[in-house]
Amino acid sequence: MKHTAVRIIFVCVLGVFIALGFREARIIGQFSRVSLRFETPINGEAARYARQRAIAYEGEAPIWLTFWAQETLRLATPMREITAPAIRFSGDAFLVWHAAYLAGSAPSGLDGYGIAVSYALAHQLWGSLDIIGKRLYVNNAPRTVRGIFEGTAPLALLPFHLEDTAPYWSAAELQLLTNCKRLTRENARQFALSAGLGMPQNIHAGGAQALARLMAWLPIIILIFHTAFLFMSYVKTYKPAYVMPLLLSGFIVFALVLPFLLNHLPPWLIPNQWSNFAFWANTMQQANEGLRDFLSTVPTVRDIEIKIHLLRQTGVFIFTLCSCVLVMRPTAKTGE
Repeated sequence: MKHTAVRIIFVCVLGVFIALGFREARIIGQFSRVSLRFETPINGEAARYARQRAIAYEGEAPIWLTFWAQETLRLATPMREITAPAIRFSGDAFLVWHAAYLAGSAPSGLDGYGIAVSYALAHQLWGSLDIIGKRLYVNNAPRTVRGIFEGTAPLALLPFHLEDTAPYWSAAELQLLTNCKRLTRENARQFALSAGLGMPQNIHAGGAQALARLMAWLPIIILIFHTAFLFMSYVKTYKPAYVMPLLLSGFIVFALVLPFLLNHLPPWLIPNQWSNFAFWANTMQQANEGLRDFLSTVPTVRDIEIKIHLLRQTGVFIFTLCSCVLVMRPTAKTGE
C-alpha cells in the first residue's frame, strides 16, 4: 500500500513536469522559426524591394517578411519619463514578440501611430493597466497605446510603415504563406541573397523550437516504450497465444501513423538518407552553423526571452527524466 501511494505521487509529479515541458515548448514555438540577422542595416528602400520581390514570386517563394530592429528610446507620459528598450517593426508583431495580451491587442503593421507596452512598462509609466487609448511620447513623437502584453521587463512595440519612413532594420522574420514545404537555412540564405538583402550574419532556422519539442516529447516516448515492453512481457508470460496478433496490430498502427510522424519530423530524422555519408556530413555542418549562430548572435530582448525559456525547458526536462526513472523503477522491482 505504501509503495502504491508513493508511486501515485511520482506519477502526479511526472504529469506536472510533462505539462510544464509542453508549456515551455509551446511558448518557444510561438516565436518565428526563421530569423535573419544582418550586420549591415537594411534601409527602407531595400526592405520594400525585398517584400515586393517575395510577393511577385509568390509561386516560387511564398514568404512574408517582417522587418524589425531593437533600440533604446525615451518614453514619456505627463507623469513620468524613462528610457527603455523598444522594438520597431514592419509586418506582423507576433512574429517579432509573441506574448499574451492582458488588455487591448497588438498594433497592426499598418498602424503608424499605435504602440504596445509590456506589463512592467505600463506600471513604470502609469502605475496602472487602464491605459488603452492613452498618449505615450516616444522621443517626443506621440503614440497611442493599443495593447498591454505580459512581460516582467519594460518593452515597447512600435509599428512603422515601410512606405512612409526610412528606418534601418537589423533583422527580418520569414514566414511561409503555405504549409506545403519547410524553410531551411539554405533556403533562407538563398532567399535573402535573391531578394537583395545581402548575406545574413546569423540565421536562426528553428533549432530552439525543434530542441524544445524534442525535450517535451522524449519522456512520453520513453514511457510508451517502457509500457509496451512491460505489456508484451506480461502477454508473453501469461497469454503467449496473443503475442503474434498484438505484434501484427502494432505494426499496422505504426504504418498508419508513420506518414504523420514523417511529416512532423525534421529532415535529418527521416531515415531515407541515413546510409549517405554526405548527408550526415552536411547535417552536422548545418547543426554546427545553427549552434554557432544561436550562441554568437548579439542578444536582443527577443533572443534573451527564447534562451530563458529554453533554459527552463532544459531544467524541466532533467527533472522529468528523473521522475520517469522513479515511476518506472517500482514496476521493474515488482517484476523481479
